[in-house]
Amino acid sequence: MGELTLCWTGAGPCTGETRKKDGSDALSVGGHIVRLLLYFVELLFVALVWRALGRVIRSVFGATGANPSSSGARSSAGNASSPPAVHGKTARDPVCGMFVSTELSVRLERDGKTVHFCSSDCLERYEKQRAEVSG
Repeated sequence: MGELTLCWTGAGPCTGETRKKDGSDALSVGGHIVRLLLYFVELLFVALVWRALGRVIRSVFGATGANPSSSGARSSAGNASSPPAVHGKTARDPVCGMFVSTELSVRLERDGKTVHFCSSDCLERYEKQRAEVSG
């Protein structure tokens, strides 16, 4: 009983909008929610377009400078702190248990067998242990 149905003449067909007697819209809260949801959808769309545009620009101009590892290919020549890449067999250091390349290891020939060590320290510890066992 506290609502009026208004029909606007001259501005198009009658929509049957409902207004309260005090002049406020009964559907204004629902309209604001719909408008807010549309703004969020628009914001999401703009963010996705922006992200896609950034990917296209990166693919055209390449990933230069900012993050060299993101390109997928690594250059061992540019990184002086990494050890050189070695291909071949590996052997286990009998002292520390580390696997070492047979090409770069410290070697000891004993009884016709070659024993490989990761460092000269492990070789010295091995010889010291052998001397204690045999002596």
